[in-house]
This record gives sequence, C-alpha cells and structure tokens, in this order.
Amino acid sequence: TKISLAKNSEGLKTSETTFAIEIKRPKSATDLKLLIKYDERYKNGTEHTVFVLGRYATAKEVIAKTSVFIPKGNLFGIDLTFLLTIPDMGSCSSELKIKERMRKDYLIDFNGKWFDDKFLKFLGTYQDRTSSVKLFYKLKSLVSSNFFGDVSSVIRYSRDASELKVDLKVDYQNNTY
Repeated sequence: TKISLAKNSEGLKTSETTFAIEIKRPKSATDLKLLIKYDERYKNGTEHTVFVLGRYATAKEVIAKTSVFIPKGNLFGIDLTFLLTIPDMGSCSSELKIKERMRKDYLIDFNGKWFDDKFLKFLGTYQDRTSSVKLFYKLKSLVSSNFFGDVSSVIRYSRDASELKVDLKVDYQNNTY
C-alpha cells in the first residue's frame, strides 16, 4: 500500500499537485490505484489541467483528462478539452474553443467523439450588436455528424421598446425551415 501527496512549483510559471494511493495484494489479486494530478501553467495565458487515473484490476485503467486554457489578451478566449478512456470501450473526447475575433464577435468551434466513433462538430459565430436602445444577437451555425446530415442555422434575436423579434432559419437535407 502506497499513499503519496506531492506539490512542485517552478517559480510563477508552473505548479503541479499530485495525489496517489495504490493497493496491491498478489495473494488476493487486488490491484487498485487512484492518481489525481493537477497542473497550472502560466505561459501565453493560464492553463489548468486535471488528470485522473483509476485502476480497478491489473491492466484495467480508466483515464480522464480535462484542460482549460485562457489565453492572454484584451479579447476573450477559452479552450476546453476532455478525454475519457475506458478499457474495452475506447475513448470519448471533446474540445470547445471560443475566440473573440473583435469586440462582441465570437467564433465557436466544438468537436466531440463518442466511444463508438460517432462524432459531432459544431462551428458557429455569435455576434452581440446591442446598443443602448436595442438588443440584437445573432448566431450562425453549422452542425455536422456521421449519424445525421449537416444542419445549418441562423438565429436572430432583437428587442427594442416597441418590438420583440426572433428569426430562426434552419437548413437540413436541402430543406429550409
């Protein structure tokens, strides 16, 4: 049986904390492990990563990793990633990136893959053109997957003192709704 907790730092650039517990008993075929690792890195922005490993039998490990990166700059940006690996099932992953191209104008990119290799991809733009007298939001998107056809959409929302308007246009399999 082993239990450990460690924290390492390299000045202000990086920090790492690890917790691990491991139990092995050859007589009873017990082979358990839990490892949790947290990293912080500060280079061109802030990145936080959490890694979790759980072993429930010899050569049977579930692994999960998630990461958040926020780049430096005046405009908003965030990158999120997630990975889950399970024995005999493969892996599941997702990635989301949001970048502010100019003030209140965003690019959104999502990719996800399930254990059975089904995937979903979302690519879109979001605009906020709100003024002191009128709210105006617009989302354009394209969704593609290997289990349904491509879907594109445009959603507009506007509101002022006298009018509320929602406009939704969806294209799917050469049909417009």
